[in-house]
Amino acid sequence: LNMGGVFMAFAVKNGGSHVWHKDWHDHPDYPTFVTADEYAWEGGDFCALQPHMRIPVRPGQILIAFTRRLVHCAT
Repeated sequence: LNMGGVFMAFAVKNGGSHVWHKDWHDHPDYPTFVTADEYAWEGGDFCALQPHMRIPVRPGQILIAFTRRLVHCAT
């Protein structure tokens, strides 16, 4: 899968981490694209400590975040 140098990695994960963390294996200058599979997932919230926020991610939506820089979790 060649995305023209935009992505360092392509990962698929069911569910999310409910524990606050940073994604240390992600590149700090490249964003992470998070999407909810509209057939297998109901959605959830992306929570970040800095700034303190809770963003709903529903099926069909895409969230873009620098997950190596943000302490975050999912609900």
